[in-house]
Amino acid sequence: MNTININMNIRTTPYTEKEMKDMIKVGHVYVKENILIELNDLINNDFEQFLDIVSMKVTGTELLSEIGYNVFGLMDKHTLIMEVTGNISECVDTEE
Repeated sequence: MNTININMNIRTTPYTEKEMKDMIKVGHVYVKENILIELNDLINNDFEQFLDIVSMKVTGTELLSEIGYNVFGLMDKHTLIMEVTGNISECVDTEE
């Protein structure tokens, strides 16, 4: 996992398909990650588009479900630090 450490880990790349499949195999379908969100992503998009952006940052797909989020603060004047939770079970095909 690529992270920036500012007294918290920040996910800078989405989970890989393999990482998500491995988590799902052991029953771990809920994730909680800190991500960076550009303020423009909030201003220039509707709510559904914002959730898709959040999902893409965590999973690389728009399929993260049960999304929750909290804003922790600012990285800089244009970037929010946000904690995101969600269910990854629909993000990958687990059928073999």
